[in-house]
Amino acid sequence: MTIKTKKVYYCDFCNKHSLRPLIEHEKRCTMNINRICGMCGAFNQLPIIIEKLQSKIKIKHYDDAKEFEYYAIDLNDILAELEEDCPACILSIIRLLSANGKLIECQEFNYEKAKEEWWKLHNEEQDENYEMEFYYHDIDR
Repeated sequence: MTIKTKKVYYCDFCNKHSLRPLIEHEKRCTMNINRICGMCGAFNQLPIIIEKLQSKIKIKHYDDAKEFEYYAIDLNDILAELEEDCPACILSIIRLLSANGKLIECQEFNYEKAKEEWWKLHNEEQDENYEMEFYYHDIDR
């Protein structure tokens, strides 16, 4: 029988684990309040936004029963605070608001769908920029 001891690395924010260091993951982890967004590149905006949104969380009840309460936030409140409608930043805000033990619901937000739409628009913009560079490059010749 062989016994192996392996180092396991854990993210300080979300407890993701790996046999490889998670340095890059921790920079972009959606539970890191000082994260650098891997999609839009935003950084250091979340602490201010989280503080502003704390007061906009509403207590809701299932079927008017007081013992089953949950918390909800309107997606428009989140979008009003962000410079860009980045799905990863929205997800991070929802997760960070939920971090203190409250279950935060944001019914209108579907991360997978929003991410797909965001990348589609982003790629279209990149294609337009590339075509313009190509066009002007041909004119210069």
